[in-house]
Amino acid sequence: MKLKEKNTREKLYWAIDIEPQFINIEGCSIRYIKTGKGQHLLLLHTIRTQLDYFQKIIPLLSQHFEVYVLDLPGHGLSYDALKVEYTEPYHRKSVWSFIEIMQLTNIIILGESIGATLALTLAATDERKRIEKIFASNPYDYGPPEGIKRSTSLAGILFSIIQWPLLGSIISRVNLKPLLKHVLNGGFYNKNNLPPQLLDEFYKNGNRKGSARAFTSLLKNWKSWTAAKESYKNIKVPVVLIYGDTDWSNIKEREVTGKLIPGSRTITLKNTGHFACLDNPLKISEIVITNK
Repeated sequence: MKLKEKNTREKLYWAIDIEPQFINIEGCSIRYIKTGKGQHLLLLHTIRTQLDYFQKIIPLLSQHFEVYVLDLPGHGLSYDALKVEYTEPYHRKSVWSFIEIMQLTNIIILGESIGATLALTLAATDERKRIEKIFASNPYDYGPPEGIKRSTSLAGILFSIIQWPLLGSIISRVNLKPLLKHVLNGGFYNKNNLPPQLLDEFYKNGNRKGSARAFTSLLKNWKSWTAAKESYKNIKVPVVLIYGDTDWSNIKEREVTGKLIPGSRTITLKNTGHFACLDNPLKISEIVITNK
């Protein structure tokens, strides 16, 4: 069921011709966009970002696919009225509901970070065989310590404190733009690849009601993301693993993931960090287009 939004139906500054829509998924108002024509391609974004994260690759991919992108629950402008725990199973259930509502079939999924992990667990639980292929970029399925703590030394300290009772709740609400920029920059090979206006969007939506609680819950439930890889052995569709050469994961962790997925193929991108779709958008797009 579509929801009527009063103050959140804003135009996309990077694509004014694309109209954001909202649907209700189990009490959560999910923002999404649809653009292009062709085979269904679903994009799943990273931790602490939103659908605008893919602004550099959507114009390229929409020339070849019918592209669907959503703000995951608790991210961007996807508001959750319920105080749920932001675990991997909760996010996966929400994305499956989105797929059902949109009636997506023969789906290719490109996910990055937690979006990549979700892409893989969706493939592992695809009982109705809707998914055709997975591109998993820098999957967030390793630890401890959790990946975002590896961004910078300061990030490691801050995101450890956030998980403490009481004090963590206070720290999580201190959403300062310079601090956010510092943490995000730790996920880039080239820090200039983080668009200033996109940082503004992340900062603005990080200050909306409920955002801090959602992010804190996601961090506290990081074990559900590392546990997710146990299901990878059930994947029956082709998987391309994509890693930036300076991603937060280490070589051993990448090898573990590759061995868990039957028949998977790994591509390593040079001069690319964790946020590969912003750091190296042309190469990511090329991989998806030429390997569909």
